[in-house]
Amino acid sequence: MTVNYYEWCSHSSCENRALLFQSFRESTQLEAIRDQYYGYQIKREHGQVSGIPLDNTNRLKIFLDKGVNKGLLDDQASDLLFKNADLKPYGELMMDIASAWHGTDNEVTREELATMFINLADYFDDQGFAYGSSLGTVHHFGYSLRPLFKAHFLMQDVLNERNRLERTQQMLSWFAGAGRIFEPADQIDSFNIDVMNTQLQGILASILLISDSNEQARWLSQLSQWLSTSLVTSPGTAGGFKEDGSMFHHSQHYPAYGKGGLRGLTPVVYMLSGTDYAISQEAHALLRNATLMTAVYANQNTTLMSIAGRHPTGKESMETDPFLYMALSGTPDGGQTIDQEMAATWLRLTDSPAPALVDKFTSMGISANQPAVGNWSMNYAGLALHRRDGWVAGARGFSRYLVSHETYANANRYGRYINYGILEILPENPDNRAFSHDGWNWARWPGTTAVQLPVDQLNADLLNVDTFSGLEEMLLSTQSFNGACNYSAPSKGVLL
Repeated sequence: MTVNYYEWCSHSSCENRALLFQSFRESTQLEAIRDQYYGYQIKREHGQVSGIPLDNTNRLKIFLDKGVNKGLLDDQASDLLFKNADLKPYGELMMDIASAWHGTDNEVTREELATMFINLADYFDDQGFAYGSSLGTVHHFGYSLRPLFKAHFLMQDVLNERNRLERTQQMLSWFAGAGRIFEPADQIDSFNIDVMNTQLQGILASILLISDSNEQARWLSQLSQWLSTSLVTSPGTAGGFKEDGSMFHHSQHYPAYGKGGLRGLTPVVYMLSGTDYAISQEAHALLRNATLMTAVYANQNTTLMSIAGRHPTGKESMETDPFLYMALSGTPDGGQTIDQEMAATWLRLTDSPAPALVDKFTSMGISANQPAVGNWSMNYAGLALHRRDGWVAGARGFSRYLVSHETYANANRYGRYINYGILEILPENPDNRAFSHDGWNWARWPGTTAVQLPVDQLNADLLNVDTFSGLEEMLLSTQSFNGACNYSAPSKGVLL
């Protein structure tokens, strides 16, 4: 499992850890790393480490949203609150250092990189990013911490040599929210896609850094049980995966979030596969279907407009890596170590095939498959799909249970009618689709029945309707029924 984690961090299948990382070019990369490192102004005096303030922009955004700005603060207070180094670039620097350390055999360079990493880790701890810290709020910390989880895992030998490993393990466990895996099974009622996307690999990394093998085994067993239960528990419009392949977030089928969930979840499923901690057959099968369906409602990795959520740009896409990780995870029943259908789909869809994996699959007689043909009803999504001759057609509606659209202050202000019975035909080459963002008539989506309003009246009237919702618009219908069905030996279908 540890080897699999190294492979995932490096996006490689090489067995030699030293070769898992791209060749390190000291003349260019080391100088860039030094420049970024010096920017944190790290000093060690009297046994203490210090540097410029470090914070998370997502947390600071809360202050700005609540009107805490320079109009309410003097210059000194404003600078103290808002002029900080951002957490995400810090994490990316740590990952760059970790990759560089693994990518060079120069012992002098490795020592310099290790010292930088330790200094930055101590500085991180001094800034309050430590086990048990609250830091006011951990609002969307996971998006900023993803590279940091991997970096600390990769540098565990250095951290151990310098007596920082236990502190690091506790910190990663805290900020990944690893304690959630001990939630009683009868209290699990959904699976948050943000957790899959941003924190799940951190949870596994923190567990793999536990030094006591018995304690590590206990946590891995609990992780497997929690994952298996969470994956198959998503009633109604709760978050998670549905039987028809829908991926729910914000009470709707939402591939823009779902693809991030798959990107975070499938590598973990792969790392656990083939061990005593593999997820259950039922959970594996459900995840496999959700992954396969992403290729059904997309062409050349571009998805239908009706499932774009608040991003109707025409550029929303699916991820191909989840097909690879599901292929390497084997079949749900554990009978095959490679899932051939997932491998064949990955070979068809990927834009950046790894030569070693292509050779591996080819040696097994696996080649790229053809796009699926037929009709699919995704009634959790209110979506009917039909594929043939290289194109995919999608029709979608909404109801009193499924929202018509999602609008934020900065996104999709005119997209109210996007699911009013829309019918879109996405050609084999998505560049030839009918939609064009510039000059689009947002009141005339193909197939919809909608009130024709001028653009200024289409602009959403955003409200905070209660104390627990955000400033957004997600409208429902008074009609309870919305659904699709297949007929004529599942080659045709209808949306009602």
